[in-house]
Amino acid sequence: MPSSNGVSLAVDAGGTFMKYAVADAQGELLTPVRQQPSRPDGTIEQIMEVYRSMVVQAESEGYRLSAMGISTPGPFDYDRGTSLMTHKYRELLGVDLREAIPRACGRELPVRFVSDSNAFLLGEHDAGAGKGCGNLMGVTIGTGLGLSIMREGRLLTDERGGPREKIYHLPIGDATLEETVSGRGIVRLYEQLSRGAGSNGRRRCGEKAGSESDTEQVDLPPLTAKDVYERAVLGEAAASSAFREAGLALGRAVRELAAAYRSERIVIGGQVARAFGWLEPGIVDGMRQRADGPCSGDVQVVRAQDLEGAALRGIAWLMRR
Repeated sequence: MPSSNGVSLAVDAGGTFMKYAVADAQGELLTPVRQQPSRPDGTIEQIMEVYRSMVVQAESEGYRLSAMGISTPGPFDYDRGTSLMTHKYRELLGVDLREAIPRACGRELPVRFVSDSNAFLLGEHDAGAGKGCGNLMGVTIGTGLGLSIMREGRLLTDERGGPREKIYHLPIGDATLEETVSGRGIVRLYEQLSRGAGSNGRRRCGEKAGSESDTEQVDLPPLTAKDVYERAVLGEAAASSAFREAGLALGRAVRELAAAYRSERIVIGGQVARAFGWLEPGIVDGMRQRADGPCSGDVQVVRAQDLEGAALRGIAWLMRR
């Protein structure tokens, strides 16, 4: 039977799935990274049931949990354990989750919260692409856009325990940075570029122009960033350009922060980082474009080593402190 000494449950509460794993007192993951569908639009009972089922799963394998660590997007009061989100998980607004989650699980269980982008950066700093780097920046690109910064090995946080600097709201033309550099932003850029090139941005991957589907009305599922990535792999110019444009926007947005905090390395994570080969040239070029502010200098831009489990490793690292 597994040891239960100091064992905790690490949970990465995303907008589509909740990933989780059991971690020991040294911060090592003892189980594979698993996932449960999340309920961002569900009732509080439905959301709490997801947490309960993860605890049940871990304890059915013989782990007696002593604590739970949860990474979650913001806005959130990480010190108090209360959600401030209104765009998703609306039913959790103002709820004391340090009490609600143990109550749903049927027993005492200390719960600690951390920003998802902070957890990601902690994980990559501890045992990933940021290891050994004191001045480090992490960017997560997925459903949303997150940024975290380490200065001399110390995570910089705001008054609620979240990331000190925010960039998601910055204006980019008629949109925000998050609406440009995120999964939905990639799709938006791709559709704009496809229209400009005279192609059908809604065509299924692998279908050719002039096929029967171009003239018939076909109900296709909405495009995703994964679809655009697959088209970039197949060599479609509009798809690869969409990632490059997103990279340019991101590079311009972070160049002055990177200079101000003397960042040596920027680690790119999140599901969209799977397209790092197309994002990275744009990020680098965007950072080199000097405006009125300071230039970021020679900063390494690297892909996260663990796209699936970095945040969980960061939670595990935090829980052992």
